Formats: sequence, structure tokens, C-alpha cells
Amino acid sequence: MIAELAVLVVDDEELNREMSRRWLLNAIPCTVDCASTVRYAKELLKKKRYGMVILDMSLPDADDGYEVLQEIRDTSSLNETFVVAFTGYVQSEIDRERFVTYGFDDAWPKMASEAEFKERARQAVARLQRRATKSP
Repeated sequence: MIAELAVLVVDDEELNREMSRRWLLNAIPCTVDCASTVRYAKELLKKKRYGMVILDMSLPDADDGYEVLQEIRDTSSLNETFVVAFTGYVQSEIDRERFVTYGFDDAWPKMASEAEFKERARQAVARLQRRATKSP
């Protein structure tokens, strides 16, 4: 059972960071840190172990979110981190599956309602709990 999940929200838009932080805190037992740049996100990832990273796919100091995803996946201590592509390009299950194929655990639309965002967060925690029970 996951007691309290550490979540990192990486988005260059302050409104998106604050809205995500507030909705996460109201949906799941978690702490939330926010980063507006890839550079700052990388600093935070070195200092703290996050169970989930919600990652904007178009950040000004990166070509795309795949750069950060690859770094997370290449770092053994972060390999099990649940990484969400946070994007305006998820309109269907096919779009979501495309991000999963690239190595993300899920993809959430930025235009989601509060209820949908919170439900996706709860589903992510459930998936993390299932993962934890399967680990030796």
C-alpha cells in the first residue's frame, strides 16, 4: 500500500502547475513539487525519489518531454517511476496508446475536467499499488 506518493509536476504554465497540484492533493494522498523547466525538474529528480512525474510534452528548454522520460528510464533508481505525458494531443485511446508505446505509463489530456483528472490520478495510484504488490 502506498502511504503518500511524491509527485512531480513539470509544466511551464503556472496555471497548469497550480491546478494540477491542487487537484492531486484533493484526489490522492500525496505531496506535490512543481518545476517550470526541464533543468529544474532534473535537479529535483536528483534530490528526491518521485513515485509519479506528470510531464508537459512541450517545454521551452527541451526539444520535447521524451528527453526527460529517457533520463528517468535510464536512471535505475527512477526506472519504476510512473510517468504521465501531460499534453493537449490526447484526444482518443489511440493517442494515449501512442505515448505508452514511447515509454510513458499513461497520457492525460490537459483539457481534462477536474473530475477526469482526479479519476486518472486515482487510477495511477491503483496501478502503482498493483506494481508494488508484484515486486519481490
